Amino acid sequence: VIHEDCPVVVYLPENSVKGTATDQSTLNATDPDEGDTLTWSLYTDPWSGILAIDSTTGEMYANSSDPTNDLDYESQITYSGFVMKVTDDDGDYATCEVTLKLLDENDDPEFGSSSTFYLAEDSDPGDDIGDCSATDEDGDSLTYSL
Repeated sequence: VIHEDCPVVVYLPENSVKGTATDQSTLNATDPDEGDTLTWSLYTDPWSGILAIDSTTGEMYANSSDPTNDLDYESQITYSGFVMKVTDDDGDYATCEVTLKLLDENDDPEFGSSSTFYLAEDSDPGDDIGDCSATDEDGDSLTYSL
């Protein structure tokens, strides 16, 4: 069994839901023994299941049950050390190291906490009634409006 084009770097948008294929979704391998079936598996998984491979096609895809936390570009961009294995009918195999890189997507801003404001009946237009704040993981500047 011969892996082609290894090692491989694949990309996924951050927060990808389970089943989202990587940009270079399929690994390629050849076997000099005609007619052998190739079976793919995740041989080394240092990141506890965030990436998976289809055993029949060799297609790689997101496998996280919590993609918002597991596949967050602002927390971590590169996940290295995956090793994919392809095995033929005789048990011969080859491995390929795979690195997953996340692509940044715009994250929605979030308010730090909810607030309740009360407005006095005799308030004038423009009077301050309270403060609120929000953050943006991407570092974008924020504009507030009512």
